[in-house]
Amino acid sequence: MFRNDLQVKKTGSITIDDMDSKVLKELLNFIYTDRAIPKEMAADLFLASKKYALLALQKMCENMLIETMSADTVVDILLLCHRHASERLKSVAVQFAIKNIKTEFSDVTLVAKDGIGFKVHKVVLCARSEVFADMFRNDLQVKKTGSITIDDMDSKVLNEFLNFIYTDGAIPKEMAADLFLASKKYALLALQKKCENMLIETMSADTVGDILLLCDRHASERLKSMAVHFAIKNIKTVSATESWKRLRVNDRALCMDILEKAMQERL
Repeated sequence: MFRNDLQVKKTGSITIDDMDSKVLKELLNFIYTDRAIPKEMAADLFLASKKYALLALQKMCENMLIETMSADTVVDILLLCHRHASERLKSVAVQFAIKNIKTEFSDVTLVAKDGIGFKVHKVVLCARSEVFADMFRNDLQVKKTGSITIDDMDSKVLNEFLNFIYTDGAIPKEMAADLFLASKKYALLALQKKCENMLIETMSADTVGDILLLCDRHASERLKSMAVHFAIKNIKTVSATESWKRLRVNDRALCMDILEKAMQERL
């Protein structure tokens, strides 16, 4: 700022338009003294620490927000983490929310495509998925009814999806493909990685065609690369399976590319 802003050089003045005088005073006190911060300003000073790259202040603010976290503050902390990335603070806040929010205080219902509903908590869904956070902020129908229809998941898949959101638990291997699709739709990177690992670990001649089709429709370069390599190495067995026939119907070009590479390896 001081090197490149001609207006600052000219006037010797900087307007800090996103801080009031009390917060600015505490920011400067920290810069000059490294002293403790007032707990009621931890969120404001956290924002300042992110903007001005003050890592020591950021850590102090995170510690303060964690120490003083309560049912009344956790929602605001989760929104803060969403807008201004802080994985450590977000992780603690998510676990706090899951541990302390009771079923009777659920405030939204997710309805699977087979009509079965699950009572859940906006704060937890928002904490784990920016897609859900945007939905709750912007979808007037959701605000009005307190209900979301998940029309591409049946109740068994939705149940496992929510189990992961609330617990980070293991996923059933037979649902890895369905949960992979859900992870992509709702931007749950941890679930996506877990599903990819499961699909790779359990990959076989019978499943690789469906996995390739999944990757082609829902981009996953790592999973696709592993599946292509598996298919090339086992092309004789793979090409006789039903999943390969489905892939051939839906993506003939990919099948031809794999066959060509398999032939080249045998030359």
